[in-house]
Amino acid sequence: LTSDIVEALNAALQSKPTLKELSLSNNTLGDTAVKQLCRGLVEASCNLELLHLENCGITSDSCREISAVLSNKSSLIDLSVGDNKIGDSGLALLCQGLMHPNCKIQKLWLWDCDLTSVSCKDLSRLISTKDTLTEISLIDNNLRDSGMEMLCQALKDPKSKLQELWIRECGLTTACCKAVSSALSVNKHLKVLHMGENKLGDAGVELMCEGLLHPNCNIQSLWLGNCDLTAACCATLATIMATKQCLTELDLSYNSLEDEGVRKICEALRNPSCNVQQLILYDIFWSSEVDDELRALEESKPEVKIIS
Repeated sequence: LTSDIVEALNAALQSKPTLKELSLSNNTLGDTAVKQLCRGLVEASCNLELLHLENCGITSDSCREISAVLSNKSSLIDLSVGDNKIGDSGLALLCQGLMHPNCKIQKLWLWDCDLTSVSCKDLSRLISTKDTLTEISLIDNNLRDSGMEMLCQALKDPKSKLQELWIRECGLTTACCKAVSSALSVNKHLKVLHMGENKLGDAGVELMCEGLLHPNCNIQSLWLGNCDLTAACCATLATIMATKQCLTELDLSYNSLEDEGVRKICEALRNPSCNVQQLILYDIFWSSEVDDELRALEESKPEVKIIS
């Protein structure tokens, strides 16, 4: 987008206070155009609620201006700057605006932003104190176990109201799962947890299940695709399915569960106490006998959708 087009957008934002959503994702704006756009966004007549700037060539250089928008616009509740190389320094600048009392952000998408565990100190402070924040995506950032442990500590804060945490492909291992379990046993608000494409392993999931089984845990959607799981953890997962009636969606795709593991999951689905309505099993190999069992299960429980 050219400078003239951004100026036209700014004019529209100021003359149309009813304009609530603006998505400029997948345009090569760069920092100069984003700074120009932010000058229009801070105007009093702008009442934007949703701003998506994914894959726009943004770096830390324009994060101060975006931060100013956040601290000035209480109307803005949905911000996505995913797939931009803002880095830890850019995130620190954004958090200045996010932490401002005027900021009422609810949904924050920061996937693939070159963040590391360094950013997790600021993110933890945000999660533990910003009670308007209900959804955050940190997918494909190299947060590692140390970063996840900081986030888990924030989730245990009574002021945290986070409902959805997307933390797929973040370099996590079994080592962080005790902290995850502890957070799950305390936090009553978290409903959706995406932890796929992390090397959690059977031991990690066993640890997590201790928290998932806690009465305080109200997880509805749990994503564990490609987490190095085998049939060894399926008995515990089956217990979760049969015990936690809040759980309605489970993704176990791209794990080596084989016939033994899939059969344990099927057994849980047959339990009258199980409320799982969507089971996702992409790229899991099982025999024709198990396939027949899955089809029969779907026929006997039409409310259950098995996606494979």
